[in-house]
Amino acid sequence: MLSRFFVPDTVNYMIAGYLVFGVMISGYVMSLILRWRKAHREYVYLRKDQD
Repeated sequence: MLSRFFVPDTVNYMIAGYLVFGVMISGYVMSLILRWRKAHREYVYLRKDQD
């Protein structure tokens, strides 16, 4: 009777999912930072060239 209400332990899957999303979001933020820095460098370079 009690075996029908057994809930599998999925804590490890939950932790793995959070880690995957955390890594993905961190990678995206790093990509945005690097792209912004590159664009800013180009902007400064072009601004100097214009003056």
